[in-house]
Amino acid sequence: MKAGTERVQWAVFSDTHGNSGAMRSALASDRFDAIAHLGDGVAEASALAREAGIPLHAVSGNEDGAADYPETRSVTFGADTAFLIHGHRLDLNPYQGPDRWQLHFASMEALMVRHVARLLFFGHTHVPVLTSVTRGIICNPGSMYHGSNRPHTFAVAQSRDGTLTVRLMRQDGHAWIMDKELSLEAAPRG
Repeated sequence: MKAGTERVQWAVFSDTHGNSGAMRSALASDRFDAIAHLGDGVAEASALAREAGIPLHAVSGNEDGAADYPETRSVTFGADTAFLIHGHRLDLNPYQGPDRWQLHFASMEALMVRHVARLLFFGHTHVPVLTSVTRGIICNPGSMYHGSNRPHTFAVAQSRDGTLTVRLMRQDGHAWIMDKELSLEAAPRG
């Protein structure tokens, strides 16, 4: 790494629903500075963060019971802010059409503006999403639900000298393969 290059990298999970084995495999795929968990499985995320000795940034989902985490959270990520939300209160449904999803993305972008965030991470739908909006990047890392007919997925979020990169990762056997990547250049100073 060049002198002066600051890198922060998170593993971003949602809807793991007790599947700590897949989370542990994902964490072993690279070096992470923190875990972000977007609900429905924060208990195992908390245990794995302690085991790995890294911080956990988490929000509660609709199936986290009495978990002691807020439903939304703004977190410093490198030189920027990431906004975390599970999404169950936004009426999100993976079967809604593209027009409805454009409205959801507009609502999420409004949250990004309100919280001065260039990243918004959400869960709940179990379907991975990685899209750009004028304000920044919106990502759902998907799920690691044991009963899913989809491969397990998570996201890698990286900040390096203010440039943000988010990658969607899919499990293929014992390996993690990148499905999609988006980057934002460093925000203008001043």
